[in-house]
Amino acid sequence: MSGLISLLNASLEDLDFILENSFKKRLVIHSTLKVIKEVRVDVNRYVIPWSGGLDSTVVLDDYAATSSKLYKVIAVSVSGHPNINKHQMIAQNKAQKNYMVYAKRRGYHIEHRKIKILGKGEWDGRGDVVAQSILWLSALTPTLRDGDKILFPYIQNDCFWHYKDKFEAIFNAICSMKDVKVTFEYPLEWCTKYDVLSKGRFIPKKCWFSCDRTKNSKPCGKCDKCNEIKKAYERLKAKEVLSERSG
Repeated sequence: MSGLISLLNASLEDLDFILENSFKKRLVIHSTLKVIKEVRVDVNRYVIPWSGGLDSTVVLDDYAATSSKLYKVIAVSVSGHPNINKHQMIAQNKAQKNYMVYAKRRGYHIEHRKIKILGKGEWDGRGDVVAQSILWLSALTPTLRDGDKILFPYIQNDCFWHYKDKFEAIFNAICSMKDVKVTFEYPLEWCTKYDVLSKGRFIPKKCWFSCDRTKNSKPCGKCDKCNEIKKAYERLKAKEVLSERSG
């Protein structure tokens, strides 16, 4: 009988040891996960206003190439606005879906956030960059958190540069009301449309759409954007031909 009691006591001691160590392990795991979560929060995110056009898609593609499951790139799009060309919106949304399929195949990690803007404004959606930047201001504000880096895809000849300082001042004022600080980066600041097309020449054409005068969700071939892209393609093709001849 005494032997049975000794065995029982020994088993209880072993059980206490197992439970104690199991609890310690859980504490260690919990503490480790908490640290990882805190570190993740402190990492600055890349946030890209993504219209689905060539410029913003090239910027997204460039930064998404360095993304991971833990460090996703945030792409913010306007999924609806009463004053934007309906056919343009349909075409750009389709291009974005095509790009997300392409990005997934390449192993990119993108969190695509769609913002629908309600109400009415004066903008008719025909390439007015001033109105477009205010549109992005409305779309980005709900998404931002402290330390974010916003990558605006404006290129060299965009009229945005004429009021950049005022725009940033307004943006920072709004962020201060949310108690967050963000930084602005312009990766295409010194790029022409030709430069952007050169950077994005391997992105399938179905993955972006850059016509704001479309009436059937297809490029009109007549607006400034269409002409600019057409000239960029001609220059790129001429350079490739010259390179082949030289080689």
